[in-house]
Amino acid sequence: MIGPRCGTDVDWLAVEWVVTERIRLPINAAERREVVRRLAGKLTSAEIGELLGIAKRSVDRILTSIRNERRELIAS
Repeated sequence: MIGPRCGTDVDWLAVEWVVTERIRLPINAAERREVVRRLAGKLTSAEIGELLGIAKRSVDRILTSIRNERRELIAS
């Protein structure tokens, strides 16, 4: 279940935005990626997936892609 936890700094405005948008319209891949990026390290992959309506594995793939892009930027 998603909710406040001790010691986490969750961007609850981002969470509220995602929930509101999911009610109105499905979010696109770029928006989904941005939400994953913002919530990474604050919620688990399973919790992020639950929020977005996608599998934990899909969240993990997005996180891996983000990490790889950062590594490429650092290497260049």
